[in-house]
Amino acid sequence: MLTVLFSFLIGLLAFYNYKIGKTYLYPPVIFSILWTGLLLALFLAGSMFYSITLETLIIYFLGTLAFSIGGFIAIAIFIKRGMSSVKIENDHNKSMREYKNYFINLTLLIAIIAFPFYYSRLTEIASYSGFENIWSAIRYETVYGDVRLGLWSYMVGFVRFGAAISFLEYRIKNTGKIRAIIFIVISLAYDLFSMARTGAFFLLFMIFGQEIIMRKRINFRSILLIFIIIFLIFSIPGVLLEKVGSPLFSPYENLRSIFNSIMVYSLGGLVAFDNVVNNSDFYSGPRIVTFRFFIALLNRLGLSSYYVPRYIPIITYTPAETNVYTIYFSYFLDYGIAGIIICMLLVGFLCSLIFVKAYFQKSPSYVFLYGMIVPSILVSSLNEAFITALSYWLQAFIFLFFIYIFPKCFFKTKIIKLESS
Repeated sequence: MLTVLFSFLIGLLAFYNYKIGKTYLYPPVIFSILWTGLLLALFLAGSMFYSITLETLIIYFLGTLAFSIGGFIAIAIFIKRGMSSVKIENDHNKSMREYKNYFINLTLLIAIIAFPFYYSRLTEIASYSGFENIWSAIRYETVYGDVRLGLWSYMVGFVRFGAAISFLEYRIKNTGKIRAIIFIVISLAYDLFSMARTGAFFLLFMIFGQEIIMRKRINFRSILLIFIIIFLIFSIPGVLLEKVGSPLFSPYENLRSIFNSIMVYSLGGLVAFDNVVNNSDFYSGPRIVTFRFFIALLNRLGLSSYYVPRYIPIITYTPAETNVYTIYFSYFLDYGIAGIIICMLLVGFLCSLIFVKAYFQKSPSYVFLYGMIVPSILVSSLNEAFITALSYWLQAFIFLFFIYIFPKCFFKTKIIKLESS
C-alpha cells in the first residue's frame, strides 16, 4: 500500500504543477503524471516484481518535488519578466527558406547514401561475436563489444535530428510532407537495424512533442497511433533477438510474452533502483557516472586519463533480468540524495525554461528542443537522458546552429511582438 500512497502524493504534485503551468504540456506535469502512473502500474503488477522499500519511494517523491520546484522557478522568472510581451520570428526571406530546404534535402541524401555502408559496418562488427543470430550479434557487439562504431554512432543522431527537423519544417510551412515521411522511415531503419529500440522511441516522441507544443494541446489520436507503432517497434526487434515470442507459441502466448517483456522494460528500472538504494556498494564498480561527458572531453583533450564507463550498467534482478535503473541511478551513486535533489531541480528548471520559450515564443529551435525533452522524460523510468547525455544534446545544438542560427548571419528575419494569450 506504500506504493499506492506515494503514487497519490506524486499525483497531488501533478495537480499543483498543472495549476502552475496551466497546461499538460508543462514538463513537471508530464514528469509527475508519468511517475504517478508508473508507481500505480507497479502496484497493480503484484507479484510480477519485488516490493520496493520506503526509502526508495521517498527518493521518487523527492525527485519529482525537486523537478517541480525547478519548473516553478523557471515559470516565476518568466512571469517577472512579463508574459504579455513575446517575440516571434517570422521567416519571410526567400533565400533563408531555400537554404533550409537545401540543408534538409542534403541531410536526407546523405542519410540514404550512407545507410548501406552503415549496415555493412554493423555486420562487420557483428562478425566478431560468437552469435549465429545476426541481430543478436549486432546488439551484443554494439553494446558490449570492444570494437566501436566510431563516427557511425554520430550518424544515427544526425539522421534522427534531420528527420525531426524535416517534420518540424513541414508542420510550420505545411509543405514537404513526403520528404518528412521518407526521412522518418530512414531514421527508424537506422535504429531498428542496430536493434536500438530506444532510439526509435526517441524519434517518435520527439515528433509527438513538437506536434503538441505547436498545437498547444495533446492529440489523443496521435498518442494511440504512436503507441501502436511503439508496440511494433518494441516487438519486432524482440522477436528477432529471440527475447520474446516463439513460432511454437499460440498468438495469445506470443502477445502475453510481448506484454510481459514491455512490463519488465518499463517498470523493472524502478525495482532495480531499489536494489541500488539497499546495496549501493555492489554497483559502485564500472558504471555510468553523472558527468561522464566532461570526463570524456578532458581525456580527449589529453588533460586527464580517467576511465570512462559505458552507458550499460551491470545486470540485476527484479526478479526478471534488467540493466536499467531510472533517472536517479547516477545521481544517487555519485552524490546521494542531496545530489538527486540538486540535479532534478536543475533539470526541471532547464526543461521548463525551454517549454516557456517554445510555448509562448514559438521559436523553431525551442520547439525542437521541447521535442527532445518529451522522450527524455518518458524514459526516466529507464535511465538518465539529460546530464549524462550531454554529448547527444550538444550534437542537437550544433545541428540547430547550422539550420537556424548560421543562416541569420546572411539572411534577415522579421521580428514581431505579439500579446500572449
